[in-house]
Amino acid sequence: MMNLPAIHLYHAPGSRSGRVKMLLDLLGFPYEQTLVNTQTGEHKTKAYLKVNPLGVVPGLVVGETPVIESGAQMMFLADLDPQMRFVPIKGSFERAIYYQWFIMTPSVLEPMTMPFIWNPRDRAAREEALRAIALQTAMLRGPYCLGDQLCAIDVMVHWSMHFLASRGLIETGSVWHNYVVRVGKQLDWNGY
Repeated sequence: MMNLPAIHLYHAPGSRSGRVKMLLDLLGFPYEQTLVNTQTGEHKTKAYLKVNPLGVVPGLVVGETPVIESGAQMMFLADLDPQMRFVPIKGSFERAIYYQWFIMTPSVLEPMTMPFIWNPRDRAAREEALRAIALQTAMLRGPYCLGDQLCAIDVMVHWSMHFLASRGLIETGSVWHNYVVRVGKQLDWNGY
């Protein structure tokens, strides 16, 4: 493996930092981890705001440079893999779809589903969440997001779909239920 810069993940279990941690583990990269207690407001301290000025987790420092936003962190980390095992070839159509997934998941799917998460009795919010899931279903290109092979985006999408399944939005036996099971078998969920 090439010489990687030092990687330091600031992680709060159960948060979106888990998907970055999961990708780091899948890649087999060495990294230092600091647990951040969001219940006590540790993510809003002056020291932490130097790591992530948004005051959210995950925080990631690569070398001396903070990288914010979990999607950007994941794309960057996957690109550091000298074997490029979990990313499509640069300049390919698949790479464009890969970027599309990375942008749409946190900016479309997650915001469309959050009102239901906050208020599960709201029928309109449930319908909007189901619409978001249908949108993602239309983008699915095979057993994995991009087709026949697991890639970095599957870690993020799996994280989101697993969360929605735990809230009753993914029906047993559906495309996304099967996806969550299939990808989950390849990812170790301990400590995320």
